[in-house]
Amino acid sequence: MAGTVTELCVMLENMLRTADRERLHPIDWQRFYDVIIYAAREELGEEFSVDDLGRLLQDFSLSRGQVEQMQSVFAHGKRLLQYYRSLN
Repeated sequence: MAGTVTELCVMLENMLRTADRERLHPIDWQRFYDVIIYAAREELGEEFSVDDLGRLLQDFSLSRGQVEQMQSVFAHGKRLLQYYRSLN
């Protein structure tokens, strides 16, 4: 069974509900990296964009700077994982 955007959103929402939104803790970042890995592994790039991520992050009242940082990490992380995947 292939992963879905719904499952990705649930992972992200669970991470955000428990995260310290003032200053993300390393554990929060690790959980966010798990979201990125899931998105790359399940090839959800077409269905879940960086803009979709931004809207979801804003719903959880993160600052504009945090949203932009997480969007950047998401985009670069997915791209890096896709590159390494293409080498195999």
